[in-house]
Amino acid sequence: MTGLMGPKHEHLGAVLDLIADEEELWSPFGIRSLSLKDEFYGTDENYWRGPVWMPLNYLIVKELLSLAQTSGPHQKRAATMYTALRSNLVNTIYNSWEETGFAWEQYNPETGKGQRTQHFTGWTSLIVKVIAMPDLSGKKGGRDEL
Repeated sequence: MTGLMGPKHEHLGAVLDLIADEEELWSPFGIRSLSLKDEFYGTDENYWRGPVWMPLNYLIVKELLSLAQTSGPHQKRAATMYTALRSNLVNTIYNSWEETGFAWEQYNPETGKGQRTQHFTGWTSLIVKVIAMPDLSGKKGGRDEL
Protein backbone atom coordinates (compact mmCIF):
# COMPACT_ATOMS: atom_id res chain seq x y z
CA MET A 1 0.00 0.00 0.00
CA THR A 2 2.80 2.36 -0.88
CA GLY A 3 1.60 3.06 -4.40
CA LEU A 4 3.80 0.48 -6.11
CA MET A 5 0.75 -1.45 -7.37
CA GLY A 6 -1.48 0.23 -9.90
CA PRO A 7 -5.27 0.06 -9.70
CA LYS A 8 -5.35 -2.89 -12.11
CA HIS A 9 -2.43 -4.86 -10.64
CA GLU A 10 -3.18 -8.58 -10.53
CA HIS A 11 -2.31 -8.87 -6.81
CA LEU A 12 -4.16 -5.79 -5.57
CA GLY A 13 -7.33 -7.71 -4.73
CA ALA A 14 -5.37 -10.14 -2.53
CA VAL A 15 -3.66 -7.24 -0.74
CA LEU A 16 -7.03 -5.59 -0.09
CA ASP A 17 -8.38 -8.93 1.17
CA LEU A 18 -5.50 -9.22 3.65
CA ILE A 19 -5.91 -5.67 4.92
CA ALA A 20 -9.71 -5.94 5.24
CA ASP A 21 -9.66 -9.29 7.05
CA GLU A 22 -10.42 -8.87 10.78
CA GLU A 23 -8.63 -12.18 11.40
CA GLU A 24 -5.48 -10.70 9.82
CA LEU A 25 -4.78 -6.93 9.85
CA TRP A 26 -8.06 -5.00 10.13
CA SER A 27 -9.20 -3.87 13.58
CA PRO A 28 -11.93 -1.41 14.58
CA PHE A 29 -9.14 0.94 15.69
CA GLY A 30 -6.83 0.85 12.68
CA ILE A 31 -4.62 -1.57 10.80
CA ARG A 32 -2.54 -3.87 13.00
CA SER A 33 1.23 -3.86 12.52
CA LEU A 34 1.24 -7.68 12.44
CA SER A 35 -1.40 -10.22 11.47
CA LEU A 36 -3.59 -11.53 14.26
CA LYS A 37 -2.84 -15.00 12.87
CA ASP A 38 0.92 -14.60 13.12
CA GLU A 39 2.52 -16.78 15.82
CA PHE A 40 4.37 -13.74 17.17
CA TYR A 41 1.31 -11.48 17.39
CA GLY A 42 1.25 -9.75 20.80
CA THR A 43 4.23 -11.71 22.11
CA ASP A 44 7.33 -10.71 24.06
CA GLU A 45 7.85 -6.96 24.18
CA ASN A 46 4.98 -6.50 21.68
CA TYR A 47 6.31 -3.22 20.31
CA TRP A 48 5.88 -4.00 16.60
CA ARG A 49 3.84 -7.17 17.00
CA GLY A 50 0.32 -5.92 16.54
CA PRO A 51 -0.23 -2.36 17.80
CA VAL A 52 -1.80 0.28 15.56
CA TRP A 53 0.81 2.78 14.38
CA MET A 54 -0.11 5.99 12.56
CA PRO A 55 2.72 5.94 9.97
CA LEU A 56 1.64 2.54 8.65
CA ASN A 57 -2.04 3.49 8.75
CA TYR A 58 -1.39 6.81 7.05
CA LEU A 59 0.33 5.08 4.12
CA ILE A 60 -2.58 2.67 3.78
CA VAL A 61 -5.37 5.25 4.05
CA LYS A 62 -3.54 7.53 1.60
CA GLU A 63 -3.21 4.74 -0.96
CA LEU A 64 -6.81 3.63 -0.46
CA LEU A 65 -7.88 7.19 -1.25
CA SER A 66 -5.77 7.16 -4.41
CA LEU A 67 -7.32 3.84 -5.49
CA ALA A 68 -10.81 5.12 -4.64
CA GLN A 69 -10.28 8.11 -6.92
CA THR A 70 -8.87 6.09 -9.85
CA SER A 71 -10.85 3.96 -12.24
CA GLY A 72 -10.17 0.26 -11.80
CA PRO A 73 -11.69 -3.04 -10.70
CA HIS A 74 -11.16 -2.28 -6.99
CA GLN A 75 -12.23 1.37 -6.97
CA LYS A 76 -15.51 0.88 -5.08
CA ARG A 77 -13.99 -1.48 -2.53
CA ALA A 78 -11.07 0.89 -1.96
CA ALA A 79 -13.53 3.74 -1.35
CA THR A 80 -15.43 1.66 1.21
CA MET A 81 -12.24 0.62 2.98
CA TYR A 82 -10.87 4.16 2.88
CA THR A 83 -14.02 5.59 4.45
CA ALA A 84 -14.07 2.97 7.22
CA LEU A 85 -10.34 3.17 7.98
CA ARG A 86 -10.33 6.97 8.01
CA SER A 87 -13.24 6.99 10.44
CA ASN A 88 -11.66 4.27 12.63
CA LEU A 89 -8.39 6.19 12.92
CA VAL A 90 -9.99 9.53 13.70
CA ASN A 91 -12.30 7.97 16.27
CA THR A 92 -9.48 5.99 17.91
CA ILE A 93 -7.23 8.99 18.39
CA TYR A 94 -10.05 11.38 19.25
CA ASN A 95 -11.53 9.02 21.85
CA SER A 96 -8.14 8.39 23.41
CA TRP A 97 -7.47 12.15 23.49
CA GLU A 98 -10.83 12.76 25.16
CA GLU A 99 -10.13 10.07 27.76
CA THR A 100 -6.48 10.83 28.55
CA GLY A 101 -5.62 14.24 27.06
CA PHE A 102 -2.74 12.68 25.12
CA ALA A 103 -1.78 11.63 21.62
CA TRP A 104 0.02 8.31 22.02
CA GLU A 105 2.88 6.60 20.20
CA GLN A 106 0.70 3.60 19.30
CA TYR A 107 -2.78 2.24 19.97
CA ASN A 108 -3.97 -1.13 21.20
CA PRO A 109 -5.63 -2.99 18.30
CA GLU A 110 -8.08 -4.75 20.65
CA THR A 111 -9.24 -1.79 22.76
CA GLY A 112 -8.13 1.36 20.90
CA LYS A 113 -6.43 2.64 24.06
CA GLY A 114 -3.29 4.70 23.62
CA GLN A 115 -0.10 3.03 24.79
CA ARG A 116 3.65 3.43 25.14
CA THR A 117 4.80 7.06 24.95
CA GLN A 118 2.22 9.75 25.72
CA HIS A 119 2.50 13.35 24.48
CA PHE A 120 3.54 11.73 21.23
CA THR A 121 2.72 14.37 18.67
CA GLY A 122 5.39 13.08 16.29
CA TRP A 123 3.95 10.67 13.75
CA THR A 124 0.60 10.48 15.53
CA SER A 125 0.09 14.05 14.31
CA LEU A 126 -0.43 12.47 10.87
CA ILE A 127 -4.04 12.21 12.01
CA VAL A 128 -4.36 15.89 11.06
CA LYS A 129 -3.57 14.96 7.45
CA VAL A 130 -6.10 12.10 7.65
CA ILE A 131 -8.77 14.49 8.93
CA ALA A 132 -8.00 16.84 6.03
CA MET A 133 -8.57 14.06 3.47
CA PRO A 134 -11.88 14.14 1.61
CA ASP A 135 -14.98 12.49 3.04
CA LEU A 136 -16.15 9.94 0.49
CA SER A 137 -18.98 8.58 2.63
CA GLY A 138 -21.59 11.01 1.34
CA LYS A 139 -22.95 11.38 4.88
CA LYS A 140 -23.77 14.72 6.42
CA GLY A 141 -23.23 15.65 10.05
CA GLY A 142 -20.87 14.04 12.51
CA ARG A 143 -18.18 15.72 14.51
CA ASP A 144 -16.42 18.79 13.17
CA GLU A 145 -13.13 16.95 12.76
CA LEU A 146 -14.74 14.72 10.14
